[in-house]
Amino acid sequence: AGASSVTFTPNKGYIYFIAVDGANGATGNIVLTLDQPVVNPPNDNFANAAVIVPPATVATGTSEGATMELDEPVPNASATTSNSVWWKWTAPSNGVVQVSLNGSNGFGFGYIQTNLGIYTGNSLATLTRIGVQPGGLFGGGGIYLPFSAQTFLAAAGTTYYFQVVSEN
Repeated sequence: AGASSVTFTPNKGYIYFIAVDGANGATGNIVLTLDQPVVNPPNDNFANAAVIVPPATVATGTSEGATMELDEPVPNASATTSNSVWWKWTAPSNGVVQVSLNGSNGFGFGYIQTNLGIYTGNSLATLTRIGVQPGGLFGGGGIYLPFSAQTFLAAAGTTYYFQVVSEN
């Protein structure tokens, strides 16, 4: 019995059905292997955090294909996580800032559980969790809130890192 293969470039948003048939009505065991290259988002790692430039108030991205780095903090210690993406923002002035993940959704599934961590520091090893919100659940070195929102007092010139972790 010979092996067959097919290669094609799928279009985003389409559903593909794969049929397997034996030549001349032949039957037997089938092994179907699907290989799809994983493309990591550009802000997958802390060092490559996407920059939010004031006066921007909305940043978008994806956690599809993202990973967790060695020694990366996890905002919710009880979360089952395997991926995160990072943004950074330097406060242009002192003041109260609210960061929210309202509008985040799953890839065609309508909902994903996201966790938000807000930090200062220059590397994963030197990150410091910032902010306090009554009613928030804390763990793993980050801030976790059931609604993935956090309010904090920003200091002018300070760079803040926003980590978004999607739960499995």
